Amino acid sequence: MRLTHLAVVVVATALAAGCSDDPHPTSSSSTTTTATTATTDAGITDAKIGPGYGATDGGLRFTVTRVERTTDPVRLTTGRLDLGPSEAAVVVTVDVTNVSAPPAKPFCVDPGIILVDDTGGNRGPEAESMHLPGSDGCGEVRPGQTRRFRQLFSVPREATNFGVGLWSSQEPGDSMGGSTWVRFSP
Repeated sequence: MRLTHLAVVVVATALAAGCSDDPHPTSSSSTTTTATTATTDAGITDAKIGPGYGATDGGLRFTVTRVERTTDPVRLTTGRLDLGPSEAAVVVTVDVTNVSAPPAKPFCVDPGIILVDDTGGNRGPEAESMHLPGSDGCGEVRPGQTRRFRQLFSVPREATNFGVGLWSSQEPGDSMGGSTWVRFSP
């Protein structure tokens, strides 16, 4: 499946409530793996999902390391999220390296991510993303630093294939994926 457009339907205000300054980065080194990228549409860079792949937008290098789908309850640091009979959950794990941007909070207020599924849905992350174990929530990524974020999406149970769109939400004039972004597909 390939993302063909970015319809930004983002629930930004819900994410702002859980923002905090977590001083625990996952790594202080930057990845030098060369991404399989191609610019096929104006301002869009293609990359693959998986460790070792990634691409840069607005001074932030994004690597989607994992996309996990479940129909089981989702464990949160605050308890668990139960799913309805027609729902599934998708957790997207993203490593973000600040290669040339000022300190950034890539998933705070304007979350900079969207999930597209094979039912045609364009989905913004759930507010519960701030409470996923192993995520830096709304943490800041300083220059030269890499941090791991996990974002939670609610999808129809029949959705099984996913693409991810990411952008630097703090790039001047490019909030909400306006002019440049990275399109990740399997």
